[in-house]
Amino acid sequence: APGAASEPSRGPAWIDRAGGGPAGPPPAGVPLEVLSCGAGDLLLVRGPAGLARVALLGVEAPARADAYAANAALRGRHAGLLGAASTTSDEAFERSMAHLVRLVVAAGRVRLRYPAPGAPGSSAAGRPGVALAYVEVDGPQGPFDVGAAMLREGFALASTDPHPRAADYQALEAGARAERRGLLMGP
Repeated sequence: APGAASEPSRGPAWIDRAGGGPAGPPPAGVPLEVLSCGAGDLLLVRGPAGLARVALLGVEAPARADAYAANAALRGRHAGLLGAASTTSDEAFERSMAHLVRLVVAAGRVRLRYPAPGAPGSSAAGRPGVALAYVEVDGPQGPFDVGAAMLREGFALASTDPHPRAADYQALEAGARAERRGLLMGP
């Protein structure tokens, strides 16, 4: 399924402090503490309302080998872009996640950006309890888009799901593929 490399979901929802379920979406633009990464496109953050899982909007990270074994369509798409060997071990998954850790954990805090209401990707349905958002961190030259960095550096793939930055993300992936950066095979 498109956008399902590590099963990133859509539909923002907090996991509140009391563990009582969704308490509303993580706020846009508010600094959120990064606690951990669960894949190359999935973060656990802490904000004013509690803990939240956040998936990078527009990004597919390599999956674990068992996910490829269970999903032939995903295996076929990723094998062509990452190489067949990437679908038979967890190495690509681990390398992608390690790169995301380098980008966000060092910064310590992230901010979320959501598409404008009515824009593609603004209300996509998905797994409950995971916010789907653009993730931004402060770098030496100012704020940068973490999903764009993962794509530019070749540690993730552009999702085929519609969203406002889709054309830019696809171009970043194509550039990384052309130069065989990170995990990506050539064109």
